[in-house]
Amino acid sequence: GVNEKQKALIEEWVKKLPGVQLSDNADYMLALTNANGQCNMELVETGDAIRWKGAEANGQQPSDENTKSITAALQQGARSRFLRSMPDGGPFAGQIELVIEAQAEKDASNEWKLNRGMPYKFTIINNSPVRVYYNLLNILPTNEAAVLLPMEGESPQNYSVGSGQRIVEDGIAVDDNAALGKEWLKIICSVRPIDLRPVFATEKKSTQTRSVGGVFEQWLNESLEHTNTVRTRSAGPDAVTVVSAGFTVVEKK
Repeated sequence: GVNEKQKALIEEWVKKLPGVQLSDNADYMLALTNANGQCNMELVETGDAIRWKGAEANGQQPSDENTKSITAALQQGARSRFLRSMPDGGPFAGQIELVIEAQAEKDASNEWKLNRGMPYKFTIINNSPVRVYYNLLNILPTNEAAVLLPMEGESPQNYSVGSGQRIVEDGIAVDDNAALGKEWLKIICSVRPIDLRPVFATEKKSTQTRSVGGVFEQWLNESLEHTNTVRTRSAGPDAVTVVSAGFTVVEKK
């Protein structure tokens, strides 16, 4: 096992990580094992998903590289939990629907159970009195979140659905190597074109700042950067409607 001196070094390091508090009722556990003269570390999230791995020579404080990588993993987890918990609602709540369909089984809660590689489609139904523009977010069991629509190189103006209309998006499938667990789709709808891609951009040139557009985009960007701070969602013409649907990725029987 890991000796007490090494445990103390790791504990002091963890206490200094930004936004981290030690608790008996924690979101994560840092599992330590000793092998070949080094301390192996695994950041395990509630539900036994491993979110980060690192190693350090026995008797050494974790390196700056380990500090940077575990901090990034923790921030990614916080962003994902924020997005998962972002409630449905908005000015057209109940008037816009997101419906997933697949040739698969449902569980007792009427939720789809999809295998890796399984095709599915979704329908956006707009029963509101206005045309709405939408972005589609995908939140994976691995804590990764991405904008699926608009796709790269396409204009946000191309993604809208008129009053009384519906749009079906098919030709999509669960990734062949998808992690098991709950996967979410969220549509963010607005009366103006909306583009959340810059909010989720992971790479940018060093000479550029991330250009985030309208009021909601700015609100979401700030909220994701500071997930421990509650902010008020934008209102008025920039108010958005959030609608979610999900499925569970399961092992093929």
